[in-house]
Formats: sequence, C-alpha cells, structure tokens
Amino acid sequence: GHADIPARFAIDWFKIDRRGKLAHGNEGKTANWYAYGADVLAVADATVVATRGDMPESATVSFTHHPLQDASGNFVVLDLGSGRYAFYEHLKPGSLRVRVGDHVATGQVIAALGYTGDSTGPHLHFHVADGPSPLAAEGVPYVLRDFEVLGDYGTIEAFAAGHPWKPPQKQPDHRAMQFPAADSVIRFAD
Repeated sequence: GHADIPARFAIDWFKIDRRGKLAHGNEGKTANWYAYGADVLAVADATVVATRGDMPESATVSFTHHPLQDASGNFVVLDLGSGRYAFYEHLKPGSLRVRVGDHVATGQVIAALGYTGDSTGPHLHFHVADGPSPLAAEGVPYVLRDFEVLGDYGTIEAFAAGHPWKPPQKQPDHRAMQFPAADSVIRFAD
C-alpha cells in the first residue's frame, strides 16, 4: 500500500471584510461569519459523484474533532473528467442542491457554505484529487482561471491571530491560470 494525501493542494476559503475580520459582531456565532451561507459554485461542467448533507452544525464556533469519516462534514464531489474530482467540504446542512448523477454547469450553485466536520469556522475547503473518495485519493495541482491578488498575511499564524493583511506594493495584481500563493488575500471578478 501507500499513503494518499487527498488535500495536498487544498485551499481553505475564508471570506473577510476590508479590515481582515471574519465576522460581523461576535465571531463565536456561526451565522455572523461573512462566508456562512454563501453560494458554493461548480468550478466546471461536471457530474456529481458523491454527496453528504445530513451532518448537523453548531450555532457556535468551537473546534471539535470528529471521527475521520466525518471530518469533511457535508460535502459534494464532482467528476471533472480525466480522472480529476473536485471536493467541496464543510457545507451547510440541508443546503445541497444536487444529487449523485446530476450534471452541473460551470458557475451553477451546488450548495451553501456551512460549518460542519472538523472546521475552525465557516469556510469552504476545496481541493482536486485523482479519485472520488474523501479519504482514499491523492490531491493533484490545479489552477484558478482568473483572480486578483489584493495582498497577503505573510504567515498562517498572522491570519489565525487576527492580524491585518498587507496590501501589495502596487495596485491589485491580476493573475490568470495560476494557483494562489499561501496566505494570499484574493478577489474574484463578479
């Protein structure tokens, strides 16, 4: 056998305000987080191959370890073709708009972002892997079609401590067909 690392190229997507805050008001309330309930979109034309939508979530934010098979929380897995699968994890209970076998189009809403599984707060865990199983696949590299780099935190510790992010030396930096650098603050076109 061999070890697989499904989330080798994963990105945890957090939504922040201009000051770098994750929530309005009390960050301890799940519903106050800016990302909570946001639409989760299909990254490509694809077929839904796995889902889970019945895991409950807490109204308050506190990290809880779950059994390994529940760590992803509620999820959707899309078959992108060519042996590539897109994983969307920590989705809101009851929010899935797709079922196994459905065909989705790029940009289609497939669920809402939630706070399920092993999560430090409402965010979207996204990765691409070479198989449809959350635990038995190898993460593979991918690129984002189009985004702007607004700045960065420098380190994950700075982000976790709530420090403000730093803008780049110049105007927002447009990027295409790249994977964002760690701890980046980016914006997608509307």
